[in-house]
Amino acid sequence: MVKVICPLHAQKTKTKFLFECSPNNWAQKVSLRVVQCQKCDLIFFSPNLNPEIRKAYHNQDYYRATEKGCIGYPDYIEEEHLSAKIYFGRLLLSWFTRLRKNKDNLLDSIIDLGCASGHMLIPFRDKGFTTVGIDFSEWAVEWGKKHLDLDLRCQDMDQLRLGKNELFDCIIFWDSLEHVQKPRKLLKILYKHSTKDTLMIVQMPDVNQFKNDPTHPYWSLYQHSFHYTEKTLGRLLKLEGFQIHRKLPSSQSAEMLFIVTRQEK
Repeated sequence: MVKVICPLHAQKTKTKFLFECSPNNWAQKVSLRVVQCQKCDLIFFSPNLNPEIRKAYHNQDYYRATEKGCIGYPDYIEEEHLSAKIYFGRLLLSWFTRLRKNKDNLLDSIIDLGCASGHMLIPFRDKGFTTVGIDFSEWAVEWGKKHLDLDLRCQDMDQLRLGKNELFDCIIFWDSLEHVQKPRKLLKILYKHSTKDTLMIVQMPDVNQFKNDPTHPYWSLYQHSFHYTEKTLGRLLKLEGFQIHRKLPSSQSAEMLFIVTRQEK
């Protein structure tokens, strides 16, 4: 377990204990305490599982989960699931194409953080984009590299390493930013590897939809470090030079979806 403090403050702040989630799947073998920052109301697990332990869970068994009650996918690479991922990739490409401001001075480059096998990158690649996918699951990355011929890199988002001259005009966090234990560190890096016209697409759970229900299945997702609302996400982004530009309807009832732009410091 590792100690967690609110990332929206430079120093440690007091938290209020909300409730405890009992172990309810094969991966989460310990209870997790849900707390809320008394300054900004950000909700998070504290303490949380060590990043190396979380990474170890995301092996082939996670993507081909068969044990009853486990957290994972019955078969991540089955055709119906992958077709849905490609569909969402086409949707993201459509949004990006319509919303980008300077259409004549863009790099046509995209980075997908928490990409798993990389299927959401396929529509971008097929349109000529330079695509990069980041995920800490060695199994998912190797599968995507072998079967899809994509530039996928096995890295923890909390320890992101990019080439000195790599710049991206589209950044995707699709159900992934909430997994990051050091989100401000990651956003600092992404700011340096973005341009004034960069768009970020963020989808994540909206804790307002389940914060009063300790039995909600989202609490069993031990991989989630922080549980955001539109307000707390907006504050996090603003601290590192980004801002919410537009909220879009999400296809999942308990989730929220945003287009984020970069501010000039």
